[in-house]
Amino acid sequence: MDKTIRTIRKTITEAKNGVVPAIVLVVDTNILADIGWGRDQNTIHLIEHAAKFPMMFVCCPRICAIEFKMVTQTEVKSLKKFREDFNKVFHEIKRYEIGNVDRIIEGFSTIKGYFDELVEELRQAPLYVLDKLSPVLYIFDDPLPVQHTMAYYVSNDPEYDLQYKDALVFSFVKLVGNSIGHESRVIFLTKDMDFNPEKILKELNEVGVEVYFNSGKCLQRVKDLLA
Repeated sequence: MDKTIRTIRKTITEAKNGVVPAIVLVVDTNILADIGWGRDQNTIHLIEHAAKFPMMFVCCPRICAIEFKMVTQTEVKSLKKFREDFNKVFHEIKRYEIGNVDRIIEGFSTIKGYFDELVEELRQAPLYVLDKLSPVLYIFDDPLPVQHTMAYYVSNDPEYDLQYKDALVFSFVKLVGNSIGHESRVIFLTKDMDFNPEKILKELNEVGVEVYFNSGKCLQRVKDLLA
């Protein structure tokens, strides 16, 4: 445990030139998706704040980066399937000679172009988040054996009711809290209500971690701390 905590602490402080940052924001998979897919402006503003204020550090465990790639791939496949079905219907509609078929064809042709752009932008989202935001968003790739051990027991304990991947995230956040939670404001932002059980919130609170399920409230908390 001590070695893992030292590793996390060392990584965070080295990223901030030897100083413990005032705020450590830990995000999970759905927050990465919010940023990459542009579906929540509050999460983007949080990243902008991190870029402006050196005393703020944003990170996530490696499992979230991997899962983000997976869910994006699944989303792209789903949209491509919809696109294929769309093309089949479009092909049939073009054969009709009733109603406002010409207007429908014209509208569908425009939509197809927009749809292709959407799929391509979605495909590039992980590259944008995990590569271009790398100066602001730190992905913990360092091996943390204790994290996996903790996650194994947590995922098998019905009191937590967490799947292994979520247990990995929970264990990481708890370890971050253990490493600097009483010297820094450690905030965990997620939209996954699987992390809402009282036992989980209590254990995170005990190591100095604040948990937010609402990005707007989290953003306001960060602004207040940086004011």
